[in-house]
Amino acid sequence: MTAGIVVALLILVTVIALGTLIGMILALFGALVAPVPFVPVSSTVTDALPGLLKLTSDSVLYDLGCGDARVLMRVALTSPYKKMIGVEKAPLPYLLAQWHLLLDKPKNVTVLYKDIFKVPVRDATHIFMYMFPKVVNKLYPTLVAELKPGTRVISCDFPFDHKTPTETHKVGTGYFSHTLYVYD
Repeated sequence: MTAGIVVALLILVTVIALGTLIGMILALFGALVAPVPFVPVSSTVTDALPGLLKLTSDSVLYDLGCGDARVLMRVALTSPYKKMIGVEKAPLPYLLAQWHLLLDKPKNVTVLYKDIFKVPVRDATHIFMYMFPKVVNKLYPTLVAELKPGTRVISCDFPFDHKTPTETHKVGTGYFSHTLYVYD
């Protein structure tokens, strides 16, 4: 092996190690600041959402706890509507979301680095969320207070304790099975 190849390999290993270390630090920090861990939603959910959301040209979709923005990216492919806003508080998923936005350049998609409890959602016509039951139920009073009647809310896997969904949809099979709770 030539010295140049050895140096190139050492640089590559160093970059990978630093990237891994930075990723671990961001993930640990995210676990401290975010109310739920980053668990990417499966493709069975992202494939089902465009049809279940029923977006129109006036729609404003919020993805609360959007993670890496995969839901917004999928919906933007099929529904290039008025406005789509992701909200993410954990740094690593937020950076992944920004990376996806940079690469794919979807129209009308924004991801905010903010706390989901501090972002006003009054203008939302649609909301998607994939969070733990404790967070879903903590959000419920805010959604009731801020959302206009008829706003469509879809919660993946965890329903509100004090509200009956208008629709329930099972998607996927086995380990990749999810339940989407729809509220109008």
